[in-house]
Amino acid sequence: MRSQNSKIKTALMYALLSGIALVTLFPLLWLVGTAFKSPTENIFQLPPQLLPAQPTFENFVTVWQTNPFGQYMLNSTLISVLTVSINLIFCALAAYPLARLSFPDATGFLLRSSPQS
Repeated sequence: MRSQNSKIKTALMYALLSGIALVTLFPLLWLVGTAFKSPTENIFQLPPQLLPAQPTFENFVTVWQTNPFGQYMLNSTLISVLTVSINLIFCALAAYPLARLSFPDATGFLLRSSPQS
């Protein structure tokens, strides 16, 4: 009897998690589907059509031709790499003395300051 109850709970949990995943992924699917639609297709139709009738790369070509998108990508990459590098340096400088020095309630402090759930 107990294993039957456990199977029902597992099935309900999977159904709940599948529903949450669908709700979470729907905007991403809509975004990708809209990116491949031609300019003549209505992107605001109800109900929404996720898959385009005539997929096209025209939108991507237009973005690369009308905007300096490569420069935008380079700027974003540069800022991201610099931010992560500076953060890594400061965190390492702060972590080394915290790990090496002994002070009252060191274990409690380290456990409270680490981002664990």
